[in-house]
Amino acid sequence: MKGTLKANNAKPSLLLFTTHKCASTYTSKIIKELSEAEAYKVVDIEAYLALTERAVPDFYHHKDHLKLLDKPKGFFIGPLRYFADFEFLKKYKIVLVLRDPRDVLTSYYYSKLYSHIVINKKFKAEREYYKNHTIDEFVIEMLPEIKQRYQQFIRYILPLKNCINLPYELLVTDFQCWLQSLSEFTALNNEKALSKLKSEANFKVKKEDKFSQIRNITPGDYKNKLQKKTIRILNESLKEVLETLNYHVD
Repeated sequence: MKGTLKANNAKPSLLLFTTHKCASTYTSKIIKELSEAEAYKVVDIEAYLALTERAVPDFYHHKDHLKLLDKPKGFFIGPLRYFADFEFLKKYKIVLVLRDPRDVLTSYYYSKLYSHIVINKKFKAEREYYKNHTIDEFVIEMLPEIKQRYQQFIRYILPLKNCINLPYELLVTDFQCWLQSLSEFTALNNEKALSKLKSEANFKVKKEDKFSQIRNITPGDYKNKLQKKTIRILNESLKEVLETLNYHVD
């Protein structure tokens, strides 16, 4: 990787930090199209790791691995769905896209059990393990992992001056505003690419289908899927995270 990837321009590189079920693939596609229109190189390290069945968090814990991604000029690297402790974070322009973690946990259940394609043996084993879980059991079991990811993003990414926070909820309720903010921050302003993205954007779901990757995009869906007891547990455990990110605590 280090010897073959070379930038075609001298603009600051871009990082997309997000997590699963925050429209991470879609937001990555948006930035990819905008950046490629301006001759950026694109690196989707997590797609590569999934194909090789290497654990993403383990990769990010090795600084020698992260040095391979030390590309401060002319690259778009993402989506990064876990915190990666780059020593050179301040060299990049960073886009952070997060969603209400209660909705993330709810959506994660349907993805793990129904909609996501089986990409490797690890994923297949996880689907087999969770198939007898209720959605509430799944959410409670996954809570510590998702909470940790959010805490790391809040502690290490959100405060950075070279970071913009563009919430999932803004993406699906006011795409024009979301895209304009992204374009202004990143200086990715190719008119043809922007126009194409605007014309293709569609955030309507006619009927919920648990086997569809776009099952339900409406903020607050967790209220319709989880038991009140489960919601109370989430609210208590995630209180600081929710308040920091300006999500309502019931």
